[in-house]
Amino acid sequence: MRRGVGMVAICAVVSTAVCLSAALAWASSALVPSRKPGQWEMRMTAGNAPEVVLQMCVDEATDKEMMDASLSIVTAICPMPIWSRDGRSIIILADCQVSTGRTVISRAELSGDFQSEYIFKVNTKSGLGAASDIEHRYTWVGKTCSDGLLPGVVKLPNGGKMKLKQMMKLIENINGN
Repeated sequence: MRRGVGMVAICAVVSTAVCLSAALAWASSALVPSRKPGQWEMRMTAGNAPEVVLQMCVDEATDKEMMDASLSIVTAICPMPIWSRDGRSIIILADCQVSTGRTVISRAELSGDFQSEYIFKVNTKSGLGAASDIEHRYTWVGKTCSDGLLPGVVKLPNGGKMKLKQMMKLIENINGN
């Protein structure tokens, strides 16, 4: 597989973890239901980039582990998020310090039932005026994980696999935590 496609896959995994973790960490656990255990497919679209498709296996323990780890990362870079409900959606507004002197303003929307499907949309604007729109669409595939996936493991588009713990470590290193 070409290096560029592999990097897109890694970026998609990191983006997925950051965005979803941020949303879940910011939102009250009373408002966001747990994901249904089993295998999920995630389709990510970002601007004109090709769609990225990942498979992941989750259970209650790995979702909680991801939430706990992400909470510490997210609160370090986005200390004062504002979240609210708009009908069945959760809206999250935040100013995040992504590097020294560089702020990213984001508006995220999380919606769905978390049992069969949910969607995470995020719009970001940097202090330099650059903007991006990313959508993650998660669909529950089934209660049994296939292709050797175990809870806490993500299958990348190139067929490689990454553990959620590795993903969170990568995010911590990127953020300098």
